Amino acid sequence: MGQNSTAQLGHFITVANNTWLRQQLSKEDGSIDKAIEMVEHNLKDTVAFINAKGMLHFDAHFHNILTDGELLYFSDFSLATSFQFALSKEELQFFQNHQNYDRCYVVTTLTSWIISRVFGKDHFDEVLNDYANGKTPLVLPAALTPYLSSIVKRYASITLKMNTFFKTLREENEI
Repeated sequence: MGQNSTAQLGHFITVANNTWLRQQLSKEDGSIDKAIEMVEHNLKDTVAFINAKGMLHFDAHFHNILTDGELLYFSDFSLATSFQFALSKEELQFFQNHQNYDRCYVVTTLTSWIISRVFGKDHFDEVLNDYANGKTPLVLPAALTPYLSSIVKRYASITLKMNTFFKTLREENEI
């Protein structure tokens, strides 16, 4: 640092949460359980904080969330809205009607990640439907720890509802 510097700059390296979680899953030493526990708590805490400040993120998927392995950092606030913005009457009503969106979206993202990475994308719908209906899939991959299974069980019904909503939205907007 130069003698005449008036400021210091710190830089820390983060990675996309999706990339980091894949690294933890590949370790096969139980790291994934600790990682998923940290992610779940950070997702819920960060969303609660953002929502308590009167804001909705609306795009908190894993490519918009960074991590240093200890904390999560939400990014890309381009779809975010707040009651403090200059909203029309309709926009304010939309904002009020969707207060639980971020909470549902982050657990859907987490659950979808687990199912896709552990069971494979080809089995996603079948596995999600099984869990949402209180059934255990017939084939349980070795990577599915009891903890990961408990996360999927906990959020399967929300994930199914959100994915059904997204599918309907895509179908209605196809040209």
